[in-house]
Amino acid sequence: MPVRGQNLNSKQSGVAVTSTTINGVKIALFPTNVQGIVYGIKFVSDSEPPTGYIAMSTDYTTVFSVDDNHDKEYWKGKSGHFDLTLFQTRDYIPGQGHTITPNANMVGDFRIGSQTDAQDIQINNNAFTLTIPQPTCDAATLENSDNASGTQVNLGDYYTSELIGNKDPKKIPFTIKLTGCGGVNHLITKLTSQYVSPYSNSMLADINNAQRGFGVQIYSTNDIALIPNDANSYYSVQDSSTPDTREANFYAVLSDDGKGVITTGAFKAIGTFIFDCASIQNHRLAGSSAFGAKNYCQTRIATFNSLFPRFQ
Repeated sequence: MPVRGQNLNSKQSGVAVTSTTINGVKIALFPTNVQGIVYGIKFVSDSEPPTGYIAMSTDYTTVFSVDDNHDKEYWKGKSGHFDLTLFQTRDYIPGQGHTITPNANMVGDFRIGSQTDAQDIQINNNAFTLTIPQPTCDAATLENSDNASGTQVNLGDYYTSELIGNKDPKKIPFTIKLTGCGGVNHLITKLTSQYVSPYSNSMLADINNAQRGFGVQIYSTNDIALIPNDANSYYSVQDSSTPDTREANFYAVLSDDGKGVITTGAFKAIGTFIFDCASIQNHRLAGSSAFGAKNYCQTRIATFNSLFPRFQ
């Protein structure tokens, strides 16, 4: 699009390390001191719709077009500010919170109007410093219900005929409640255990005898099995809001593990749920600059004990 009239145009100085596309324009993203965290700079009018980022091109690119029928003094008397938006790339490694500062100095320019009659605004890095806190949940507890109390889920009594071949599995629901989760809008759940069935890696085994011929499987409510100690097995829930209290719903199934022989008696399995959380935060800085950041929360652990009374 040609540079003309009252259009808002921009270009980068050549120090951008990557780009993304917003509203059809490829915008420049600049480096910070944290690997995998980059930022873009956006001009925002305080009274009118015009907004636009510094473009990826090193030549002026129109990022907001003003209709030719508008008054030629479209920008007269208007005020605005610059927003700095943080983006996370695939190179980012979740940590325990970061203090973020820019690496690039002179990043680019905005221009209002044509080359012969323009107002140029040169953008430096603003020397910003921002500490992104590590959001987390304060506590994770098993919610009391008919099936659960304290740290135990009770699956009841079974006949061996009910377990052999898993012909009619019983789904026993339970809920883990997480509190103090301000800023968390993405919950990722994994399962770990020292006690896994030698016949099926998806089952938790009896802590006293893994050779019982059966075990317990844990599923999310959308029927995804959580495989113990498997980094690639997880349950993910996203929510655009950030409620202080969140719930993770699952169900347990006592099952034949394929050994072929089932030993009766009381059964107990122990698993640990590990919760990773992502958070999107927006920070308004001095000088009317703003940040939008994506980060990960500290791991929180809740221990899950499954107590299965004697079955016949």
